[in-house]
Amino acid sequence: MSFGESQIELHPSPTWRETRPFVQEFFNFWLDGEDSFWAKTMWIGLENAGLFSNSGTGFLWTRSNVAALSLIYAESVCRLGLDFPSWIQDRSELIDIFKSYNDCEARLIEVRNAILIYFGGAHGGGQTKLFEFTLSNIVIGSNICSDLGEIRKYVKVCVKRLPNYTAYREDRLFELWSGGAILHPDYLECLP
Repeated sequence: MSFGESQIELHPSPTWRETRPFVQEFFNFWLDGEDSFWAKTMWIGLENAGLFSNSGTGFLWTRSNVAALSLIYAESVCRLGLDFPSWIQDRSELIDIFKSYNDCEARLIEVRNAILIYFGGAHGGGQTKLFEFTLSNIVIGSNICSDLGEIRKYVKVCVKRLPNYTAYREDRLFELWSGGAILHPDYLECLP
């Protein structure tokens, strides 16, 4: 039996409380729990897209979507050039969750698209809003800077320059959300 399987009885649309053990399993980036806050915010978008259910293999489906969300967050952190503790020690662990690298890539794209829609869509400013929210979250969680005023200034400058970056780490993060990034595990920088 996998972690949490005997502890949780999922319903057709699991609540945050029922989903939280999966988040605790995959989101352990920052001591202050800022990454879990990000995941909870994204969970609403994934729930709206129907990516949580208990139809047949719902437990595995929900868990793999949370794992995909965690990989996207890890890739975001990595693209900013920050170190983080990873739940994955070997790429082959992805096969246990997603069954294949191609399935992993498909799930990552599906999760990214659901989040973009939740934030306003790819053409409705969703990319910029998501970039702003994610960048703020990572800077706060990583404890690079604890002055919220300075963080707001930094994020505001970064957003103002979008999409005119050239080879900045912030550009690499925005590319992940703008759909320009390849999400196949062979190309994810966050994986060992």
